[in-house]
Amino acid sequence: MSSSGSYNFGVELELIAEPKRVRHPLLRAVYYEELATSLRYDGAEAEADKLNQRYRKRPEHYDKWWITKDGSLGDPEHPCIPLEAVSPILSTDYIWENQVDIFWNSWDRVFHMPESSFACGSHIHVSPSPEMEFDLNQLRNIAFGIVYYEPLVIRLLPNHRQNNKYCRPNTLRSAPLYDLMSSFDEETALRILWGALGDVYHEAIRDLMQAGPEPKQERYVLWNFDNIFGGGSGSIEFRGGPGLRGPVKTKRGNSYEESVLDNFSDSGYGDDSSFMGKSDSEYSDSEYSDGEYEALQQELIQEREHRCTIL
Repeated sequence: MSSSGSYNFGVELELIAEPKRVRHPLLRAVYYEELATSLRYDGAEAEADKLNQRYRKRPEHYDKWWITKDGSLGDPEHPCIPLEAVSPILSTDYIWENQVDIFWNSWDRVFHMPESSFACGSHIHVSPSPEMEFDLNQLRNIAFGIVYYEPLVIRLLPNHRQNNKYCRPNTLRSAPLYDLMSSFDEETALRILWGALGDVYHEAIRDLMQAGPEPKQERYVLWNFDNIFGGGSGSIEFRGGPGLRGPVKTKRGNSYEESVLDNFSDSGYGDDSSFMGKSDSEYSDSEYSDGEYEALQQELIQEREHRCTIL
């Protein structure tokens, strides 16, 4: 795939919502339906979780907005409620930004703009369009790129997302990766990883990237490969995004992950034999201005093009 490839994607927004009109009792399902109704009023397909079934039944084909609860947000202070908004499948083949604008316009009828909260995050699922799944070579490149650039990607995240229990770095959650990266110097470990990726297939790539001693927590990684095999959606999920509030930040978050995966999937890792890596010590926790953030994104792209070196 070239760097101009097309993608399907979906976003999950974790939000703490304060209703503009507070009713008593404060029934979450009522407000979920209000938001879904507002979305439909603006011309978007939407459905709300009624919260009265043992198993939540989200839209089967991910063809509409799904408004539901998020257990990780707990019970916010009254009158706020926890909420997760799951987008329909969007595509870079058309102007997907319109759906984001519609969502936040619809939100504004029902809720105040969410306050910033360390409890909230965002998850973005990406797959190629129209294939709906990455080929094996792309998966190998992506898996390697995730490990190779992990310190830099982590540095781009807000501090509260850098080692969050719901999005641990893959090299810390995955037992195979942790053993590999802690047993050798970085250059040797990355060479071994590249060689190993040449001999594995979809499910084995998933296990390499996130298999650990606690199976129920294996999906709580920065990059989740659960859906690449076994009839899954074919997408890779980035779980490290901060809470996205408003249309500008939501669009920026979506674009960031798509660009990162696009660069990883098309990387020429075999172009240079002078293999160099980044060590964790080069990246310290800090806050960034927009200009610094953009500069770091450019560093990732430029480093891939000029310093990505292996075999």
